Amino acid sequence: MPRTEVDGVSIAYEIVGDGRPWVLTPGGRFSKDYPGVRELAVALAERGNRVLIWDRPNCGESEVCFRGDSESEMQADILAGLLRALDMAPAVVIGGSGGARVSLLAANRHRDVARNAPLSHREHAGRGINDVPRAVRGSPNGFVGFAIAVIVRRHWDVG
Repeated sequence: MPRTEVDGVSIAYEIVGDGRPWVLTPGGRFSKDYPGVRELAVALAERGNRVLIWDRPNCGESEVCFRGDSESEMQADILAGLLRALDMAPAVVIGGSGGARVSLLAANRHRDVARNAPLSHREHAGRGINDVPRAVRGSPNGFVGFAIAVIVRRHWDVG
């Protein structure tokens, strides 16, 4: 498993595919290996994207870190540093649940690392299940994958 150090914290990550840079951040305390995360990364990679999946500090295989004003802000800063260290900035930055919070904080605090950010959920009303890549629809975490994939498909033309 690839690892790199960002601001003194060892971070576990994986890159899937080649092309336009993306980063997916899982929610909760889930790791990059949580069902649905890798499937979405593969579906995006099949459409010509280079997708980073990673374990936030205090989650999965990454180190524990207790510093900063909040855990989410610390994770957002680490994400920005990781994207820079891997020469993937700017990237399309998305996540689910707590990962969405970290993604939005990273995009707001470090404007150089984010290419796009998702728009309001109202923008996606009426989208159907056929708009979602098959790998995401069939995943155990399909609902979260569905919500993210609808945003991805509509706004970043990934097929």
